Amino acid sequence: MDGLDIDLVEWCGLPPLTDKEYDKVWNEISDIQIIKNCFYADVEEIEGPDIPRMSDTYVYVTVFTDKEHDKLKEEVRECLIDLRDG
Repeated sequence: MDGLDIDLVEWCGLPPLTDKEYDKVWNEISDIQIIKNCFYADVEEIEGPDIPRMSDTYVYVTVFTDKEHDKLKEEVRECLIDLRDG
């Protein structure tokens, strides 16, 4: 697993992280783990075929309403801010 196809920092509306902030955040947790820890995300991991140099685990994140989508962004934003500033 290499991570999600989106940049969570940009997606949740935060400004780009400095190099120091980036190291602080991503040395603590992965983007997938952030999403898994969120109440408003339904996360499903599916094992795919074993192909050399390709991820064999696919992660699907589902939200069911626009309100849940907005709440998920808030959760991710709060998590990233806590990691960045903590």
